[in-house]
Amino acid sequence: MRNMFWAICFSFFLLTGCVEQTANLETVFKPDDNNIFRDSFSIRDKTIPLPEGEWKIISSGFDSDNFFYVVLIQEHPGEIFSYVTVQVDSIQLNREGGYFKNKDLERSDMLRVFKHKNVQGEPVDGWFINNFIPTFTAKDSDSQFQKDASRYVASHKLIISDDMILVSHLFTGSHPYKKRLLRVRYAYNPEAAGFSPSPKSSWSTSEWNAVRFNTDPQKVAYIDELTEKHTLIHEQIKAGFHKSSAK
Repeated sequence: MRNMFWAICFSFFLLTGCVEQTANLETVFKPDDNNIFRDSFSIRDKTIPLPEGEWKIISSGFDSDNFFYVVLIQEHPGEIFSYVTVQVDSIQLNREGGYFKNKDLERSDMLRVFKHKNVQGEPVDGWFINNFIPTFTAKDSDSQFQKDASRYVASHKLIISDDMILVSHLFTGSHPYKKRLLRVRYAYNPEAAGFSPSPKSSWSTSEWNAVRFNTDPQKVAYIDELTEKHTLIHEQIKAGFHKSSAK
């Protein structure tokens, strides 16, 4: 009877400790201009590699499903910027079971796609590179962390480029960790690498779109360099994700 009592107490301690840890995520990762990250960023026992330079958190918070997000930014000369968005599961996650097959990893119109595993009902492991046009105009229905990120960009008078390069890494867990998820999105600004600002266009007519970027050797070299860099980054993120999932 005494052993059962202590077992219950220990279980309660673990449960309340986990809830407290998740509840404190917004406190731990609150925006702070003086808190600069270099090389890497850690969240829930996962280490996220960061591109060269200085990064700081501009927003964090939960979405309607209780996934937790952190948005980090790197400001470049000329009031342009790149950013990283980290999405992780939380103790209060509002969902059951595993995740669906990821549609992006099945697309053929990306700059690069690396599908290591993408089977319905099984863990997902993959990443892709693609051009995209960012938006930082928050809607009333957006989560607070999205509104905070938009407010930061506007208040600092940063320029939202018409073309950015998105590198997105996704991992989901397997039984008994079906709710585990880690998605890291790196949004690079090609202007920071010396490319001229892109003419205003749509995603499909962009100079960086997969159907036309191959005509520019410098753009091809830039994407090849990102591919080489993120091949290593993917394995680094993967090692941390599976380590934390095994706990």
